[in-house]
Amino acid sequence: MSSLAARTRKSIAETQDNVINPEDLKQYLDSKRANEAEQALIIGGDGTRSTHSLVRNGLLMRLATSNAHRTACLSNMLVSEFENAQVRNKNYIVNVHQHKTSKTFGPAEVIMDENLHSDISTYLKSVRPKCGEHEVFVSWNGKSMDSSLVLHCFAVELAHAGVEKRMTCNTLRHLTVSIVCAVMPEEGRDLASYMCHSTSMQQSTYNDLIKSSRAVSPQ
Repeated sequence: MSSLAARTRKSIAETQDNVINPEDLKQYLDSKRANEAEQALIIGGDGTRSTHSLVRNGLLMRLATSNAHRTACLSNMLVSEFENAQVRNKNYIVNVHQHKTSKTFGPAEVIMDENLHSDISTYLKSVRPKCGEHEVFVSWNGKSMDSSLVLHCFAVELAHAGVEKRMTCNTLRHLTVSIVCAVMPEEGRDLASYMCHSTSMQQSTYNDLIKSSRAVSPQ
């Protein structure tokens, strides 16, 4: 192997070491922090800012990891959209209208199983501040959440679980692409449509990601 190839493989491997992976997500979902958020929902919250942050952040993490949507699909989800969710195969489908590619692809479908939908319902009834904006997830003073605040919530939750990595909705989407290509290579041919992206996006981003992943695979 040439020195240039060796340096390239090393660079890619080091970059991947800092990227969120399925084991990191499992570490959070199995953590004491995630369990505390679930327990707080069971008792309906205590009306404090810390409990609200705990519960809200936990729900955002669960939604993000189960859907791999863009940040706006989480931060812009309205209470009215949540309440009008459709039931399909025992899952709840919430149509979020305000997101980046809505003009091209229409509302984004945010999918929740029965447990997650029930937990968000409890959050709305017992934990979320009653005043403020119309979004499902808000700050303690009832204000809308921008993308930077959502990313901060991710960082806080991962840190509590001992995961010292930065997670964004974009990295989750790329992780999803990698997993799909690894376990279902035939499905990977049409990733652009699954991720609501153009064909050019797949060619310029997803295909490069797949090549990078293969580059560090054992030969």
